[in-house]
Amino acid sequence: MKIVPIFTLSLCLSGCLLPVPHRRLHSYGAKSRIVDALTNEPVDNAVVFTTHDSPCIVKTNTNGEFSLEPEYGWHGAYFLSPISRSLFPSFDLAWFGGENFIIYAEGYKTNEYNGSDFNLLNEVEYDGDFIIYSDIKLHK
Repeated sequence: MKIVPIFTLSLCLSGCLLPVPHRRLHSYGAKSRIVDALTNEPVDNAVVFTTHDSPCIVKTNTNGEFSLEPEYGWHGAYFLSPISRSLFPSFDLAWFGGENFIIYAEGYKTNEYNGSDFNLLNEVEYDGDFIIYSDIKLHK
């Protein structure tokens, strides 16, 4: 059992593993506007929620806009290499594809949307830790 601390210490001293606690982006936030597919009028009070590990639920405002906040997490160390990564608890990386989310609005069909579908259509922009999707059209 003494091998694990000795191995960890040797990695730290070699400069490859730095025991530096830090906060890092785990999941990008999302912003968009929800509109009626026929009239392009904003859909207010629609419920938007993510389907990943820590779900987030928001409602659209009177302009049909919503914002899902980015998710951050703490890590206990940093692995330095040509492609540096956060360590402890894991090697997780935020994905540029976006999150899956479900939209429910009274009088409209409930649909699940995949963020990568918007990426394939070049209908996204990036603003810091947020992915901004083009208007999402709901059908009755």
